[in-house]
Amino acid sequence: MSDITSYPKGAPVKLSTTFKDATGALTDGTVTLTIRIPAGTSDDQSDNVTHDSTGTYHCDYTPATVGEYYFRWVSSGAITAANEGQFQVMGPMRSLRALAKHLSATWGGTEAAKLMTLGAWSSAHGWQERVKAYDAERAEERARRREAEREAMDDRQARAARRVFSRMSKRLRELADAGDIGGQAAAVAWKHAADIERTARGAPTQQVEVSGKVDVSDARDLLAARLAALAERSAAAPTPREPDA
Repeated sequence: MSDITSYPKGAPVKLSTTFKDATGALTDGTVTLTIRIPAGTSDDQSDNVTHDSTGTYHCDYTPATVGEYYFRWVSSGAITAANEGQFQVMGPMRSLRALAKHLSATWGGTEAAKLMTLGAWSSAHGWQERVKAYDAERAEERARRREAEREAMDDRQARAARRVFSRMSKRLRELADAGDIGGQAAAVAWKHAADIERTARGAPTQQVEVSGKVDVSDARDLLAARLAALAERSAAAPTPREPDA
C-alpha cells in the first residue's frame, strides 16, 4: 500500500495505476476501481475509469467528505492483478500546500522546497496522527453535544406530554361522566395520551386491553373530534370552578 497523500476537501484526486504481465510488459485487462469512503461503504468508480494507453488507467475522483479513503484497482481477463492504496482528505485549509502558501510571506524558497521541508516535519512529528486524534476528539465532542441536546429535547417533550396527559385525563373523565364518550373510546384515548409521554421518555408503549368489541379507528376519530371541540371551548372560556361547599 502506498504512502498516505493528503488532499484538501473539495479538491479532485487523480488515481492512477498500471498493469503488467510476467515479462513486465504493460497489458490491458478488464479493470475495476472500488473506493471505500470514510463512512465504511464502497463506492464503485469502474464506470469513470479512463483507459490512457496500454495497461495504463486513471480516474478523477472528488471526495465528498473528510477522512481516510482506501482504493483498490483490480484487473481480470488477459491479466489478473490488483493494486491498492489510500489517501486522506482534510479540511480545505489543512494541507501542506495551503500551509506553504500561508508561510510564503515570511518563508523564502520555492514552493517545492517548502513542501519537501513541511513533509519531512510532518513525518518526523506525526502531524497526520495528531490531526486524526484532534478530529476524533472533535467528533466525540459533537456527538456528546448532540446527545445532550437530544436529551434536553426529550425532557421538554416529556414534560409537555405530561401536562397534555393530565388535561386530557380530566377532560375524558368529564366527558365520560356526562355520557358524551363511551368507556371503550375513553380507554383508547387514555392509552394514546399515555403513549405520548412514554415515547417522549424513551419507554416502550404498553398494550391496553378492554373488554368487548372496540372499533379503534372510530375511537380515534371520536377522540380527535372531541379534543378539537374541547380546545375551542377551552380557548373561548376558562373551565368553571366548583362551587364552594
